[in-house]
Amino acid sequence: MGIKLSTATETLCRLLAMFVQKGRDSDGDGLTNGVELGDPNCIWSEGDTPSESSGLSHPGVSTGSDIQRSRDTCEGVDTKDLKLKPIDLNFPSYTIPSATTTYAKYAFDLANIMITDYPDSTHSPHYGIKFEPIVDSDQVHHMILYACDEKPTALTGSPQVIDKMPCTALRYAWAVGAKDFCLPIKTKAGNEDAIDTVVGVKVALETRWHALEIHYNNPDGLTNVVDNSGVRITFVDSGDPTTSSSDSIDFQSAGYLYMGSALPSLFVPGNQRHHHVQTPDCTFRQLPSSGVTAYAFILHAHGLGRQLWTEVSRDGEYLRDAGCDTQFDFDLQQTIGFADTFQIYDTDTFTAHCIYDSSERDYTTPGGDETENEMCINFLIYYPEVEGMQNKCLKAGHTVVPNIIEKECESGHTSGVYVYELSLPGWVVSHALLMIVSWCLLLPFGASSAGILRDRLGDPRWFKLHRGVQVLGLGLVLVAFFVAYSNVHEHFKGGSADLHKRVGTVVIVLAVLQPLNAFFRPHDKTSGVRKVWSTAHRSFGWVCVILGIVNCPLGMKGAVRAGYATNVGWLWSAFSFALVCMFVAVIILGLSSKKQKVGGTSGQADVMNKLNAGL
Repeated sequence: MGIKLSTATETLCRLLAMFVQKGRDSDGDGLTNGVELGDPNCIWSEGDTPSESSGLSHPGVSTGSDIQRSRDTCEGVDTKDLKLKPIDLNFPSYTIPSATTTYAKYAFDLANIMITDYPDSTHSPHYGIKFEPIVDSDQVHHMILYACDEKPTALTGSPQVIDKMPCTALRYAWAVGAKDFCLPIKTKAGNEDAIDTVVGVKVALETRWHALEIHYNNPDGLTNVVDNSGVRITFVDSGDPTTSSSDSIDFQSAGYLYMGSALPSLFVPGNQRHHHVQTPDCTFRQLPSSGVTAYAFILHAHGLGRQLWTEVSRDGEYLRDAGCDTQFDFDLQQTIGFADTFQIYDTDTFTAHCIYDSSERDYTTPGGDETENEMCINFLIYYPEVEGMQNKCLKAGHTVVPNIIEKECESGHTSGVYVYELSLPGWVVSHALLMIVSWCLLLPFGASSAGILRDRLGDPRWFKLHRGVQVLGLGLVLVAFFVAYSNVHEHFKGGSADLHKRVGTVVIVLAVLQPLNAFFRPHDKTSGVRKVWSTAHRSFGWVCVILGIVNCPLGMKGAVRAGYATNVGWLWSAFSFALVCMFVAVIILGLSSKKQKVGGTSGQADVMNKLNAGL
């Protein structure tokens, strides 16, 4: 075929990785396809050895993935004469359930463990410089370590299976195929035997509680499997760092920058193969103007996440990616070191992107902490840490048109996502047409009829027409609202920044209040109160109509952002046609009524003239 073997094997692995993303196991042996190839991330390198070799049924070697170029962070790290204090955070003899998938969580009092294992520890901060996975059973699929703001009481007795993780500060992530993670140790200029700087995850005595989540994959339903997996963290006590006297060492704490979508604003509609969320630009103004070093990243989403990346811009121009994975898998999250560390500054902007595939769900998935919810976050690890700074930038993300379908990470590999058109769901069509007919035709015509047909039809016919048209229009508005609510009811919860939703909510409240206002109107038509009421009723009515008309284009623009750019044109045509019909009808009736009114006045004048002449 003329194709290189390395290209063929990489292509094969990527195709198999597509199955991994959907949680599939081609041969039913309990190992995902990517794992069976030696590494779930699939970039082949002749002569390498698999990072996972036990039980592989598909031989293969690999070193990376469709992710940003990365490196072995522990390669070449020399701890020299540092006093190393490894601590194991293991699950205490946890019996793995027979269920295919289990997410178990357990909390550790890290400070207490440190003092117990190393009584000579000082009260100075300790720095975690190396993280190693401890894998005790074949069922362990991935592990994530979190720091806790307070004691997670529910997780302290024994490992628990609960949906919500009470600790949110992610500290370390490992998945099958990932290597150890180390932070840098730098030597003094001109003296490679002397340590100048140690970078690590800072743990003070007050930072006591950490929680470990382990995902177990048990497709064979095995029972009585006891697991003691966990993470080994190697610490250095900054108060007593070395075995020999030496010059002072500069300890630098590794910090985390959080960027991505605020959970209340994140919604992934169902039945979408490609739903792209982009967050507004984040800028961390409290970083020093001299810059800090970006060292590693952790991309985080849940089960629907497929492609995640964060763009860095400087002076308004794209600079590079600060984390990128176009074959993201919820079960293969890991801490990834940049192949080339780089400086970030207080004026740099970060834009997070997340693409989801919800084609196997027929309901909207909201943002949230639970596994069945979604997230869009990048944890950027940097040093030295700026303590006390606002390190979180979680903003209301918005849906973007999928005009850039194939994202390239800096490794040069594309996502393999194909260009396709999205069809408008039936409920969206029904919702849009009902709103267009109501706000662009019936309700403005009904509001106009109160003025232009009053003299022509007389009492009570003009009032019956006005009331009937408005009631019909309001009824269609409510039907359209319930059509939307029944399909995306989660969208109406929380503090979503969707302007269409906000304007629509205000408009519907005003529309419902109008008939109530009319019911309680003053009945004395000559009173001053009645005149004030009439003015207010007309004013609020027209404000409601105008907002309703304006909200129709807002909704259609939202559909375009959701990826329906090629399917919304006819809705714009329907919107324009309804407005034109309404204006033409109002103009014709207005001119007709004016002509009749002028004619009637002239006739009355002739009669009066004749009577006067007769007198």
